[in-house]
Amino acid sequence: MRDRTRVREQAALTTSGGARWLVMGGLLGIICAGVLVALLWSAAPGVAIGGLIAVVVFYAAMVIARLAIGPGRRRLAVMAIGMGCLAASALVCVLIIAGASRVAT
Repeated sequence: MRDRTRVREQAALTTSGGARWLVMGGLLGIICAGVLVALLWSAAPGVAIGGLIAVVVFYAAMVIARLAIGPGRRRLAVMAIGMGCLAASALVCVLIIAGASRVAT
């Protein structure tokens, strides 16, 4: 018997077409890009540019996964991982910039 309360049994990871992941990933990408653009005038603008590139690349990977991988768990898992990597890369860049700003003062 399946336990529908398990994280791996959610509709977003089992039966979704992937549009949810693209919409939420796009919103997250816009927020992350906005923060990184604001940090372009900080102590480490190169890190902010690298973070912007990473955000775009991970979102593009999500779009490519939606188009290239057939429907099912595998496509949804790849898109979820892409969204997680998008968020993690932006967070790491913000933390590096925060550390550089603290050292510079």
